[in-house]
Order: sequence, then structure tokens, then C-alpha cells
Amino acid sequence: MKKIFILFLVSICAIQTSVAQTEVTASGSTTSGNLPKGRFYSKEANLRLYLDLNEESVTVPGFELIGKVHGYTKAMRDKGNWSSIYNQWFVTTVTQEDEKNFVIEMSREWGDEVQTFRFTDIGQGQFQYKCIGKNQFKKGAYADEKKKKTKWVYLPKEMIFIQETDKL
Repeated sequence: MKKIFILFLVSICAIQTSVAQTEVTASGSTTSGNLPKGRFYSKEANLRLYLDLNEESVTVPGFELIGKVHGYTKAMRDKGNWSSIYNQWFVTTVTQEDEKNFVIEMSREWGDEVQTFRFTDIGQGQFQYKCIGKNQFKKGAYADEKKKKTKWVYLPKEMIFIQETDKL
């Protein structure tokens, strides 16, 4: 009887450890383990991602009312050049496919557009962004040389992001 009781306790501990390794957040995100966190920058798109794939711990400046999320985007301005993406985007769900691949869903601040992309750890602090589906980031660009008319252009469907820091 003692052996059965001990076996039962060991089984319960093993189950609890397994459950603790997978976290399901309030938004329905499924993640596990020690996942990427910090600032990520794409030079070609002049775009920065602030991400915490472990938990919803990121407060978006100017949008404190929505509470904490997994992350958001921020376009970096160039002097005399349109580099700002269209509106603010927030990470709404994160799903870990395996130890290097994450499917991330973002929603525009108005909630009328959703973008899904795969974020893959390719080593040495570099991550590949690959858009899934047709929605992708867009930004303003000058349509003529006199810089009087603008048009919307899409950012590349695939980009490389470099992790600048593990702090947010």
C-alpha cells in the first residue's frame, strides 16, 4: 500500500511539472519555457518589435488602458522620409510550434486588421519574420519626386529581425 501511495505522489508531481512548463495566457496564447524577450529590429523595414513571448508583460506607451500584452510594433522615423507603419499593432496571441518557431498574431489598434506571422529563431540573435496570409505591414511612401503625394506600400513578407537587447 505504501508503494502505491508513493507511486501516486510521484505521478502527481510529474503531471504538475508538465503543466507548469506550458502556460496558457488569458488571451489564449500557448507558450512554454524560456522564450525570446526584448527589442528586435529590422533594418530593411526600419521597424522595431517589442516582444515578451513568455507572458503578457508589455505595456504599450499611449495605450496603457488596454493593459499588458505580449508586445507591439514601433516604426523608427528617418529624417525627411516616410518610415512609419500604418497605425500601432499589438500582439494578441502567441503559439509556440517548437523550440525555434512561434506563430504570432497582431491586431491593428482599431481592431479592423489582423496579421499573422511566423517568427523563427535562426541563431545568433537573429529571427526571421515571415507573413502568413495576405495582411502585412504597410507604410506611407512618396509617389512623386517632389514629395507632395503619398501612397501606401507594403513592407516585405519576409524580414530579418536582430535582437538588440533582452530588456523591454
